[in-house]
Amino acid sequence: MCGDSFSELLVRFAPDRQMEVCKDLDSVFVGSYPSLSEINMTYGDNSAAEWLIYQLTFLGLFAGVKEKFTEDNILQLALIIQHEYYYLNIAEIMLFFIRFMAGYYEAFYGVVDPLKITVSLRAFCQDRFSEISRIESEQEKKRRDEAWLKRSKECVTYQEYLALRGKQKGEASQIPNPLEPLEPNNRETQDIK
Repeated sequence: MCGDSFSELLVRFAPDRQMEVCKDLDSVFVGSYPSLSEINMTYGDNSAAEWLIYQLTFLGLFAGVKEKFTEDNILQLALIIQHEYYYLNIAEIMLFFIRFMAGYYEAFYGVVDPLKITVSLRAFCQDRFSEISRIESEQEKKRRDEAWLKRSKECVTYQEYLALRGKQKGEASQIPNPLEPLEPNNRETQDIK
């Protein structure tokens, strides 16, 4: 994703493409999207903040409040998010904005409040942790199930084992099956006195 030019990144991850980018929730959290710090390393300092300004402007317009962001507010908020949440990838940020607009977090009342966005972003990070834990648990279960299936295909049944052992020793019929109860006359008894 970071191989594109910065202008291509702005188009590919434009605010009006949030739903498209975030349609696969697992991919959002464990996919190969660049983090905010990777965007800055690839395209220069504060490139992530510049991208965030577009997202924040979109949010401000969506909110439909009387008082919008000032240029200073939006720039400072973008720089704070870039600094504090540098580890979030670009799709996670977009998902945050979708969820914010869907009412998952804080709400604006008459004015776009940068503090409500940062408080909501902290709550989103808790949700993110839960989602990543869920995904990792599912992936681990899938790995265990696949390993068990592979091992079970390589295993032999007890009867196959007896047949193989009988061919080696010629006495498979003399070995009792541990899963079947012993006949009373085959049991060893001890006299207890």
